[in-house]
Amino acid sequence: KLASENLGISFSRYHEISDIAEIGINKGNNYGYGYAEIVPPSSFDKLDSYSGLEWLLDFICERLKDIYSLGAEDIYIDLAVYYEDQCNLSFSPELLSKMASLKVPVLISCYQYDDIKDI
Repeated sequence: KLASENLGISFSRYHEISDIAEIGINKGNNYGYGYAEIVPPSSFDKLDSYSGLEWLLDFICERLKDIYSLGAEDIYIDLAVYYEDQCNLSFSPELLSKMASLKVPVLISCYQYDDIKDI
């Protein structure tokens, strides 16, 4: 909650260290760790995945020191790519450079969907 207030963003999902887990191996107990997820605003065109990624990278670049000072220990970028027929990814040198400058892991998962209208 402190991070949300200091960073000026509402997290799409989060939990505090002391929150009680409702599912998983910690069910009924404190999580023991905090978690927060930042998702680009829904106003971004979901078919132009790069605009959301650029927003996220800019957001993190501008606030990385603040995020760590608020207690974050592990930061990573997790990209979920939804595709139809074939999954091809390409990143501009500028985008790759910005990603690399953060010095955080980048995870990419690709998911096939049947109907693009369901996004």
